[in-house]
Amino acid sequence: MILIIFLLYLTFLFWIFDYSNIQLNSKNIQKNNYSLTILVHNIKDIDFLIKTLDSIQCNLSYEKVKLILFNNTDNSLDPLLDGYKSSFNNLKILNSYNQTDLFNIEAEKIETDYILSIENGMIFSNNFFKKSILYLSTHNLSLLFFPIQFYKYNKRYIFNQLLHSFKQSFLCSLINKNIYTLKSIEKVGYFVNNDIFKSILKDDINNKVDQKFIMDHELSVYQDNHNLNLSRDFIFDIFLLLNALFFIVIAQFISSPNLLLLITIVFKIIPELYFQYSYYNKLNIRFPKIEFLVYSIFQPIYLFIIWFSSMKVKTKID
Repeated sequence: MILIIFLLYLTFLFWIFDYSNIQLNSKNIQKNNYSLTILVHNIKDIDFLIKTLDSIQCNLSYEKVKLILFNNTDNSLDPLLDGYKSSFNNLKILNSYNQTDLFNIEAEKIETDYILSIENGMIFSNNFFKKSILYLSTHNLSLLFFPIQFYKYNKRYIFNQLLHSFKQSFLCSLINKNIYTLKSIEKVGYFVNNDIFKSILKDDINNKVDQKFIMDHELSVYQDNHNLNLSRDFIFDIFLLLNALFFIVIAQFISSPNLLLLITIVFKIIPELYFQYSYYNKLNIRFPKIEFLVYSIFQPIYLFIIWFSSMKVKTKID
């Protein structure tokens, strides 16, 4: 029975995998021809905010740029941002006590061609903005998702990185298969045109949106954040259940090795290897072979630690 479950798991992952490769045509875009609003969510650390703003300032060449900052600190950001006001066309700060109401008002006023939603601490490559607009304009995309990296050079977080790479690959495939589309502007990691943005605000979005998740190393954003988001959702819970079954298989194989159990283990590991290796390869990151093998064996325990930690946090909140 477990063998059949993991055979179905393997079949499903290989069926859903979709890293759509689309070509660019730089002749279809003129420099400085597009206006942009950037939403910076979840500002809790001022140092991270400065890194993000400096990265935008250094790499963005468009003149018509509006910034909306979601300030979740207890301090005013106005004195800090005086030096940036000359760099941006418009700069708006939404403080936590009336953030939702103010944003609803501000969102209706947004008239820029595109909206970029990011999280505080994100750092961009030199060609990020130019190439994102190229993808959007060349292929008439309404919605563009891009990859986010965490601690890519820090081995201390290698299990986090591997799990994140699988989640990103899975999300990429869901988006490119048009199984998932954006339903809330509070999400981060996407470019959207104004029409679709307003539709999302009015909760009038449908699943037939011209969207792509592009795995391009020049679109990859580095998330400089101490807390990698490994929050639970229904996908995580299903994945946790599969790994609970996998833990049973590993335990049985250790106590009594046989070919059937070995095949079951292979059915579990091979599609995940394909997803994660593709992610690392597309983003020009060296794939950690040995670490992946260790991670694959101990993944059930690692996921249960995440689950237990999330339960403790939820209990404290309640």
